[in-house]
Amino acid sequence: MSDDSTLTPQVAFLGMCDRASDVTEGHPAFWHTNILGLSTSKVFHVFPFSLKGHRPFLAIYNPVIGETISLGFRGKRTKRFFDLKLTASEGETYAIDERGTVVSKKLSSGATFPGWRHFAAPIEVDIVVLDPDTYDVLHILPDDEAYLGSLELAHAPVQPYTAEDLTALRSDPLALKFVRASYSCNQCGAGLKTYAGIEKSERLESDGWVWNLDLHEDFRCACGKLEFSPKYLRTGLHGLLRCRLMPGGKDIFDSVRLYERSVLEQKCREFLKLLDSDPVEQECQDFLEKNPLFFSLFQAEKILVKKPVLSYYVVDFAILNQRRELLLVEIERPGLPLLRKDGGLRSEPQHALDQVRHWLQKFDDHRAAALGCFGLTLEEVAKVKGVVIAGRTPPDDIQNRYLRSLDFGDIDLYTFDDLDKATADIVRHIATV
Repeated sequence: MSDDSTLTPQVAFLGMCDRASDVTEGHPAFWHTNILGLSTSKVFHVFPFSLKGHRPFLAIYNPVIGETISLGFRGKRTKRFFDLKLTASEGETYAIDERGTVVSKKLSSGATFPGWRHFAAPIEVDIVVLDPDTYDVLHILPDDEAYLGSLELAHAPVQPYTAEDLTALRSDPLALKFVRASYSCNQCGAGLKTYAGIEKSERLESDGWVWNLDLHEDFRCACGKLEFSPKYLRTGLHGLLRCRLMPGGKDIFDSVRLYERSVLEQKCREFLKLLDSDPVEQECQDFLEKNPLFFSLFQAEKILVKKPVLSYYVVDFAILNQRRELLLVEIERPGLPLLRKDGGLRSEPQHALDQVRHWLQKFDDHRAAALGCFGLTLEEVAKVKGVVIAGRTPPDDIQNRYLRSLDFGDIDLYTFDDLDKATADIVRHIATV
């Protein structure tokens, strides 16, 4: 019979993971690795990007601590290729002694780890992936290559942002104002500098940066060593404004936040000052239209203002969120009393809830036509819900808990203080990172 080495491949490629963290708290026998987002396919808005910092996830049989594993990635369509060299880090083994106690032993460099061991070390060098492709993953041996599987690096295009998209973007306190990408040839120094933003910047363009939607079809440096299609930058770079996740490579991408912390703090103060002045409904409508960041708790993808529900009603705001829910928003005044002394809901907020129910009924009866009035399709909207924003949060804890316990079906009731708190909480989070 053959020994184990002839029956078992030494390396298994399990994909790329978004995050891998070693948990080393408590007894060593309970140490483990948490893996997030493990997949053999990864989707990116932008190409080219760098794999630096990304984590291939491997399982190695009987690895020698400190040995180097060589992997090759070969594109099926583009025929582009790149190689990786990964080093097996230190390991520990566990055993039970004669007293039944679990004991651990750290393996030093050169020692063999028995059995399978997984590795998810981040890539530490800049490997620029120029195009989306399916890559064959190979184990490079001294005199041979072994096929391990495939890795799909795919492109997700983003439609140019509409006015409603940009309003939703401004509702995110953590959104980006600009994202820039810079590429240059190591040989001749020729390069490409492009940016995406909430709006065009004369300052950036005077410094040689090109608006991503204006990029040409091809880029080739003077010496011909660097050549790629900017179409993936044209169709995807603006997508990074919303997700705030750079695809890899600090030398390639940088960004500027839409809101500085001091600006967010000032906006919160302005909002509270407005609420304390007991404004009428229209004043609140105007303020929220100019400052959509106070809709941050709704996680908006699109925000529409004063849209008709067929020919019957006009909603103050309509918000399409990340869960494909369309929220029909009715704004009342902050000074509106919400609860009676006996604890029941007062007639004014009840009237607002009834108004929103009429909107929802029209959507139930004429869904396609009603969505068409909003410029939306049936495929874009999974559910239609209502939102009433009225009054202030009751200062009495018992009344506040009672208000939160009320169930209005497909309608949610928020106070203006809820809007302010959601944004203020994000400001405090920014202060701690």
